[in-house]
Amino acid sequence: MLALLEFERRLQSLRDDRSRLVQTLRTAAHGIREQGQPPGLETIDELQFYRQRYIDLQQALVPHQEVNTDQLPTFTQFEQQRQRLVEVDTLSTKVLRANQLEHSDPLQKNLLDAVRESVAVLLDKLRDNSKCAEVVSFEQGTHPLAMLLRMCESIDSLSDDDWNVYEQRIGEEWGRSVAVAAVRGRINFKSTH
Repeated sequence: MLALLEFERRLQSLRDDRSRLVQTLRTAAHGIREQGQPPGLETIDELQFYRQRYIDLQQALVPHQEVNTDQLPTFTQFEQQRQRLVEVDTLSTKVLRANQLEHSDPLQKNLLDAVRESVAVLLDKLRDNSKCAEVVSFEQGTHPLAMLLRMCESIDSLSDDDWNVYEQRIGEEWGRSVAVAAVRGRINFKSTH
């Protein structure tokens, strides 16, 4: 999937060129109306190049889908896609935070391997810009990974009900050992020292 900064750069370039093309088309229309003269090859090439860049941007956003060149997205739709890229970028950062988790007992370092596998799966779905149930669940905080992160970040501020639900869901997803370690505060974020 296209990186957010690259998408924003390419979208802004299209916006800037659109303003310039509007003036070019007005001049061409004036030439047709006043002098009966069709637009020059340079104008046609410029329009075709702009259209191709537009198609390329859409293709970069959804590389696994065929772009319908008869119904290209509007700038409003591109803006909605940009907003989704922002959301995906934010979610990816949160998901990646789980890779910073470690067990306080070095002998238990492999306990979180299954959690890391879940991180990789969820990141793949985010990178594919998927709005599947698993991604929505993470966004809403009901995915076991979101629960594990919340438990490790703020176990003392969880309500008793949340604490019980989180322990159960974490245990169902990665086993009782991970759930117990999380509840006991044995899973923490790696220190940056």
